[in-house]
Amino acid sequence: MRKGIFCFLIGIVVFQLMPELPARYWLALVPIVVLGMWPRSWFRWLGCVILGFLWMLWRADLVLTEPTIDEALRGQDLVVVGWVQSLPESSHQRLRFLFRPSALWHQGTALPVPPLIRLSWYNVKDMSLEPGQWLALTVRLKPPRGFSNAGGFDYECWLFQQHIRATGYVRQQLGPDQLQNLLVTNPELAAHWGAKPWSSWVDRGRARLQESLQLVNHAPATNLGLVHALAIGVRTGIDNAHWEVLRKTGTSHLVAISGLHIGLVAGFGFFFVQWVWARSRRLPSLVPAPKAAALGAVVCAVVYSALAGFAVPTQRAVVMTTVAMVLRLAQGRLLSSHVLSLALVVVLIIDPLAVLAPGFWLSFAAVAVIIFSSSGRLRTPRWWWQWTRVHWVVALGLTPFLLFYFQRTSLIAPVANVLAVPWVSFICVPLVLAATLVGQVSKGLGEILLQLALYSLDAIWEFLAYLAALPWAEWVVPAPALWTLIPALTGMCWLLAPRGWPARWLGGLAILPVLLNRPAGLAPGVVNFTLLDVGQGLAAVVRTAHHTLVYDTGPRFGPDFDAGAAVLVPYLQNLDVRQVDILIISHGDSDHVGGVSSLLAAVAVETVIAGAHKGALPRSAQPCQGPRDWRWDGVVFQILYPLGGGDDDQHENNGSCVLKVTVPGAGSLLLPGDIEARAENDIALHYGHSLRSRALIVPHHGSTTSSSEIFLQMVEPQVAFVATGKGNRFGFPKKIVVERYQQRGIKLFDTAIDGAIDFQILPEGGVNGPNSRRARFRHYWQAPP
Repeated sequence: MRKGIFCFLIGIVVFQLMPELPARYWLALVPIVVLGMWPRSWFRWLGCVILGFLWMLWRADLVLTEPTIDEALRGQDLVVVGWVQSLPESSHQRLRFLFRPSALWHQGTALPVPPLIRLSWYNVKDMSLEPGQWLALTVRLKPPRGFSNAGGFDYECWLFQQHIRATGYVRQQLGPDQLQNLLVTNPELAAHWGAKPWSSWVDRGRARLQESLQLVNHAPATNLGLVHALAIGVRTGIDNAHWEVLRKTGTSHLVAISGLHIGLVAGFGFFFVQWVWARSRRLPSLVPAPKAAALGAVVCAVVYSALAGFAVPTQRAVVMTTVAMVLRLAQGRLLSSHVLSLALVVVLIIDPLAVLAPGFWLSFAAVAVIIFSSSGRLRTPRWWWQWTRVHWVVALGLTPFLLFYFQRTSLIAPVANVLAVPWVSFICVPLVLAATLVGQVSKGLGEILLQLALYSLDAIWEFLAYLAALPWAEWVVPAPALWTLIPALTGMCWLLAPRGWPARWLGGLAILPVLLNRPAGLAPGVVNFTLLDVGQGLAAVVRTAHHTLVYDTGPRFGPDFDAGAAVLVPYLQNLDVRQVDILIISHGDSDHVGGVSSLLAAVAVETVIAGAHKGALPRSAQPCQGPRDWRWDGVVFQILYPLGGGDDDQHENNGSCVLKVTVPGAGSLLLPGDIEARAENDIALHYGHSLRSRALIVPHHGSTTSSSEIFLQMVEPQVAFVATGKGNRFGFPKKIVVERYQQRGIKLFDTAIDGAIDFQILPEGGVNGPNSRRARFRHYWQAPP
């Protein structure tokens, strides 16, 4: 059974490597594979792999064939009617929620309805939504889309895994008269309007519990965020500072409703029901006490899992609890690994897309490591040694997964968890749950219990914050290559084998590739340029053999989200860049400087050079003045503009810092920022044909104010890169500008289409690229270019 389930998992994982969705006619192989598995045992394992692959194909096809939004409707006002699917997230006068639409119109014409939409509602004050609430809204929607950069979060993959087929924002809510007219002309919709969907009852209950937990106004907001996470699985109230402490100490799992917490709640339910039955004369005659206790344990596990929204770790815990209770009633025995395998196959059948989430692997791997490391022991060590050892074993066993998914692992996690796990599990969680439940009956007593829970969290938080402040608290590495996981996991099993296993130290050698894997360096004289995909904005990284320059940092999208933290810093960490030698801020537009603060907070920056800028800059920032040049590893860098500091009264765009990067005898790359025709003319007249470059960043994102004929004539690029956001409101790059480049035979690349773009100039005169990340690392869930 275990081998078959493992092979089924392999088939699902292999499917994730597909660049395109295979044709659905491959599903016709299912009966052939099933019949072929019976006569020969060796074919069973291959058959399980094929069945996993085909199961994933069927489920992926179901999601990807669901309606989405046509690109032509991006930016258009649409009217949608439906109900709130999820518990809304509130932050900075913004509501974000999942929306289940029932009907969708564009200018009175009905459109295919996506099954699930993720909506944001901005500038809302004192407004609340509840799950199951019906709304009629004017919205603007777009197909699922995310940035495409090395090291960054794959938002498009996450949307696919969550079955979300469109995203967008609310323009306004329909007025009473508009709504009435809509319902009159759509009687079928009117019949369902206002009815609470049965599928929203869990989230409605979670919303009521969350509202009751907001009553303690004198409690610190950050601690309330931890309480919400432990009580109902809502973690949006935890701020970035707290998340950083949790990551550095390896205790993020403690603020999730995890398998450990569900196991404790199930155990409480089991013994409580057993205690009640033992004190009753009538109940045992109706239902035997063992059956009632087992049922109580399963019910408690399911209810607490529901509070977490049935996340993957809770699904695993519920299945394992149910199997354990059934075995107890049947007086049967089953190995722990068999129970885990049953939980695995149930999760994969329910939702095979779960394998795309890091939580799936961390949850199952943690339990598997505990089971494996505790099996085959000749004697049972003392409890304190078992408790200490299990945290070291889990930390070690999860290291390959943590490095692969997050490029970091906590070095102090075993120490932190030895104390934090029992404290949170046996003190904080019971107090939080007691406060949550008692608060529904007695507000006063509920507040007292909640305050005790907050005091208990304060106490453990001091300990965790101290550990997180240690300089060696975590280890950050570049993302290891996928192939390194196979020897790492094999070596981990070898290393954690029972004492007496031959040459266990060899397991440590097999782990070395995932620990020591580093990106390939650049040879002297080579320059590597990457134009990052940051939406409507600009961020670029120029690297030589031993130096790194960052040109602009992209836009800021909101108070808690900018391109610096979301794209630029992860990209640099993925390349193992620990220091930026020079940061050039071309000028002060928000789509170029939005990520500066995040970059400076995360990475050491030696020198900051800034063009025309009216906002605040680091005190050490130097003004951008040309001409100025320096040489790194045989590569020449030249600041060409503004000349002599430029005109203080000039427009910020024309005060952009213009940089030229040259590999002598091989070619150049020109980064002009947002200069417009006036500055282009000044540069062309001053430098003439010495501007000639192999590659050009299209000035001002392809605006009609830039890319003048004289400028292009002097630069004579072979390729040009334009940094835009998909469907941006400016319509960049403008059609007339694109045609201007095409008429000159200049090949144009766009981050909105291609994702991040890599380009190398080699010292012998050759080039490598341009390479589009979306083309090189295409996945089947991505929309075709």
